[in-house]
Amino acid sequence: MRTSISCLSTALVLACPLAVGCYGPADAGNDHDAGASTGEAQESEGSDDASSTTPEPGDDDGNEDSSDDGADAGEDPDTTAGDTGEVVDTTPPTLVSSVPADGDVGIYADTQIRLVFSEPMDKASVQVAYQSADLPEFFVTMAWNDDGDELVITPAGLLEYGAASSPAEVIPRVYTLTITTAATDVAGNELEQDATVAFTTLKAIVHDLPIVAALTGAVRQDGDAYPGFIMAGDAALPANARWKGFVSFGLDDLPDDIAMFVAAELAYEQLDVIGSPYDDLGSLEIHDVVFGATDLTAFEAASTGPVGISDEVGLGQDTFDVTPALQADLAAGADLTQFRFEFPVASDFDDAYDYALFSATDPGPVLRVGYLIP
Repeated sequence: MRTSISCLSTALVLACPLAVGCYGPADAGNDHDAGASTGEAQESEGSDDASSTTPEPGDDDGNEDSSDDGADAGEDPDTTAGDTGEVVDTTPPTLVSSVPADGDVGIYADTQIRLVFSEPMDKASVQVAYQSADLPEFFVTMAWNDDGDELVITPAGLLEYGAASSPAEVIPRVYTLTITTAATDVAGNELEQDATVAFTTLKAIVHDLPIVAALTGAVRQDGDAYPGFIMAGDAALPANARWKGFVSFGLDDLPDDIAMFVAAELAYEQLDVIGSPYDDLGSLEIHDVVFGATDLTAFEAASTGPVGISDEVGLGQDTFDVTPALQADLAAGADLTQFRFEFPVASDFDDAYDYALFSATDPGPVLRVGYLIP
């Protein structure tokens, strides 16, 4: 028999990152069209001279008003034109959005971080500008989209969760990263201001659910109840009467905002084995059942099948994974999760005791539950 409750796994499901839109700045330019009106040769009767219209000096298009002919009313005020007329970007870039967003809570351990900028960035400068004591540069990899305005930061391993035995005791695990103004766009403009993103991972809680003593015990086939014991097998008095054991746990201690159940383990202590139940009656089975009292209704309560099977004859502690049973009870809105101990064969009809005895108190069965909350 195993002698201690095994540790619950904290494996996770992937939190699908949100898709983020991207855009690039549009090039802007000025059209400067110079026009000139030319005169048509007019033939006059009796004259060999042709007359023409000539633009006034100092005006490119032949108009007397020479002010701002080349200006484009729609020109971006944040761009300037050089000697060649090429548009120069002078707009500082900004961090438009991030996933997780600044201040988000309940982030899964295997999440990626996505930063979206207002325009294509100088990638090397962003890497230099990256600062984080929680996710140092050597612990992450960085990848860019084709437009160069979205950065994906992938940690080298799972992020940590805040962990404790109850939600009230958890110290949250916060991750913070900053892109400083050393980051520039492709035109060399520095980031408008330092951009900081801080988020909190989920909290991993592992604790024992309380046993409900009034709904824990044994029931014999004739209806007699034994609240201080959990037994499974058959009896000698009355001869060959079947025993089944029961244990109940309250669910009221579980919070309403559980993001994911990691595991639930039922641990119990086998105190004694009388006769040969494991040889004559089969393997011990533990069923998920629903009952309101330790009586014949519990004895006969329907089950969808065993959630655990044991051939352990020795004394000591054993555990079973009962996560699906607990999840089903919660989905049904139950305030209890309950289990029945029994052997598949009712009796070997030898008129002798053949039963397994389990501790009901001190130490009694334990339902250890691990789950994640925001």
